[in-house]
Amino acid sequence: PDSPRASHHRAALLPFLPSSSSSCRCRRLKVNTNSTLLTVLVLGRIHVLPVIVEFLAAFPQIRMRVQLTDRLVNLLDERVDLVLRLGEQPSSSLITTRVGLHRQVLCASPAYLNAHGIPQKPEDLVSHDCVTYEEYAMGSNWEFQSKGRTLKIEVPSRLVVSSVEAAVVAAEEAAGIARVMSYQTDGAVKSGSLVMLLEAFEPLPTPINLMYMAQRQIPLKLRAFIDFAVPRLRERLGPASNADRPRRDSRTAD
Repeated sequence: PDSPRASHHRAALLPFLPSSSSSCRCRRLKVNTNSTLLTVLVLGRIHVLPVIVEFLAAFPQIRMRVQLTDRLVNLLDERVDLVLRLGEQPSSSLITTRVGLHRQVLCASPAYLNAHGIPQKPEDLVSHDCVTYEEYAMGSNWEFQSKGRTLKIEVPSRLVVSSVEAAVVAAEEAAGIARVMSYQTDGAVKSGSLVMLLEAFEPLPTPINLMYMAQRQIPLKLRAFIDFAVPRLRERLGPASNADRPRRDSRTAD
C-alpha cells in the first residue's frame, strides 16, 4: 500500500496523469517512463537528488537517469529531457523556469577568524590566506560589488584546489577564506563550521534554471516531474525573483 505522503503527491498531480477511463494511455505511461535529467555536480548531489528520490517514491512507474556534471550539453544531441543550469541561457529553443538564485559567497571557519581577524571590506583580503579553486573562472581575482561598481581583488593563495568541495573542506579546517557558491555551504553555515563574510559586497546573484526543449506537447512524465520538483527546489534554494512563471529565455513564454 502507498504511504500517506506518496498518495498525497499523486493526488496533487492527478491533472497531469492519464484518466482512469483510459487504460491504454495508462499502459503507455508505464512502458515509456525513462527520463534523463542533467544537473550541476554539487547542486545535484545536495539539493536535486533528494527531490528525485521523493518523486520516484511517489511515482513507482517512472524511472529516471540522472547525470551529475558541470559540462554544458546539447539536450537534443544527448537525449536529455530536462537540465538544471546556473545562469541565463541564450538558446530560444529552451523553456526556462527559475527555481532559485545562487550567490558567490566568502566563508571561513571560526578558528581561522579568531586567529586572523574578520575582514571588513574586500581590500582586507590581501592580508589573509585564501583558498582558491583552479577551475573557477576568475582564479585568484575575486570580484565584488561596491557602491554600484565592480571591484576586483587579487587575493593571495597558499592553497589551490581542484574541486569546490575541497575548498569547502579546507575552509572548515581553518586553511583560509574560500569563495564558493551559496548552495555549497548551506550545511556548514547552519552547523556553525563556516561563517559567511562580506555579504554586503557580493556580486549580483545568478539564477538557477530548470530547462527543457520547447515542444508542442510536453510528455506526461516530464510535466509530472516539473510540477512536483519546482516548488520543492524553490523551497530548498531560497527566494527567486520572478520565479512564478516559466519563461522562454529571458522572455515570458506564452
